[in-house]
Amino acid sequence: MSAEAVAAWNHYNEVLVQHLIQIGALTDRRWIEAFRATPRHIFVPCFIHDGVLLRAEDPTTHDEWLRQVYSDTSLVVQQAPAPGYHEDLPTSSSTMPSLMAHMLELLDLHDDHRVLEIGTATGYNAALLCHRLGDRNVTTIELHPDLAHSAREHLAATGRHPTVIVGDGAA
Repeated sequence: MSAEAVAAWNHYNEVLVQHLIQIGALTDRRWIEAFRATPRHIFVPCFIHDGVLLRAEDPTTHDEWLRQVYSDTSLVVQQAPAPGYHEDLPTSSSTMPSLMAHMLELLDLHDDHRVLEIGTATGYNAALLCHRLGDRNVTTIELHPDLAHSAREHLAATGRHPTVIVGDGAA
């Protein structure tokens, strides 16, 4: 990755982190560090925004893709047909960062805790958990094999290797 690309994502990420601090979603320095250190763009190389598929590698939409990745919005990463509907409906997303930050802080985690996450999706939340607790203390389960596989790849790309299981978290 070029120095320019790293500077761009670092800038957008810092703007997001400052926003999360400003609205009170991030208060704990350990979570602030986790959000600063975890590149969300690795976890969402493509997503659907306003009915349009935005991809990292598309030069015509790259800037919009990066801006959306580091916005405080949920990003739809998977859609599927639903009975009775004439269009696909969202089935997986990368959750809104302020909601993720709020939920993570409410966990009141301590260094020796272990976490089971149900619904890996992109792997971004698992990466944040790994930053805070270490890879060996994070297990994440995803129902959709393709999502679990891509999450495992995204996590590895950021140096994270939690246990990723394909299965039904309800079971």
